[in-house]
Amino acid sequence: MKKNTILKTAALLVSLTIALLTFASCGEKEVSYKTGVDLPSLTSALEETVSKSDNLTDATDDFLEFFLEVDPSLCESYTLRIPAGAESIDEYAIFEAKTDEDASSILEALTKYLKGRGEAWDGRYNASEKPKLDNAGTFRYGSYVGYVILSTEEKPAFLAAFEKAIKN
Repeated sequence: MKKNTILKTAALLVSLTIALLTFASCGEKEVSYKTGVDLPSLTSALEETVSKSDNLTDATDDFLEFFLEVDPSLCESYTLRIPAGAESIDEYAIFEAKTDEDASSILEALTKYLKGRGEAWDGRYNASEKPKLDNAGTFRYGSYVGYVILSTEEKPAFLAAFEKAIKN
């Protein structure tokens, strides 16, 4: 009987040790991102993931303030690419916010912008582009925030390329 109790205790200790090691190895690793990335220069690498990138053009501060309702003074830098014509509705913006609070404010404005785009959609115009708007979303990587309006295939590739470019 005593030998059986010792074996059960040993088995329990081994099981607990394995469980603790398993849980310890499952913890998320902290990811850090570079600061001061030249976002406008990064566009050519990112746009390799966008099939209709030749339809994109740089937006102005007026677009940023009027449509996105983002105060440029909240940003260290940004890149904002919008459609130059009616070929597609592909669009994206990336901002490096000055502070965590600024990043949250920008993200809130971008969420509002995308919601408004969805509500204003006129299905009679370029209906094949509507899935891109349905797939649109915001993102945040550290102090970098933004949005993308891309196809379901292009969006993950774009975000992966961006995150790779800004990771330390």
